[in-house]
Amino acid sequence: MSGEPKWQDVLQLRKVKDHFIFTIESTGAWRPHEIFEYAVKLMMAKCDKVLEGLQKYPPPSDLGAEEWMED
Repeated sequence: MSGEPKWQDVLQLRKVKDHFIFTIESTGAWRPHEIFEYAVKLMMAKCDKVLEGLQKYPPPSDLGAEEWMED
């Protein structure tokens, strides 16, 4: 995505093996740390919903429960 010309001014992706580096810019309506906190809470809620959905379905018969959750 960052390789596309339309994103070059607003998005830059760099790779560091054990880090996730990003910059949050705000128009001023929210402070950057407020945007980050909101985004993390939203992502956690979405992950919880995915985990709840996965628990509703049994693992495939050819895998044990431990193997199913490891992938």
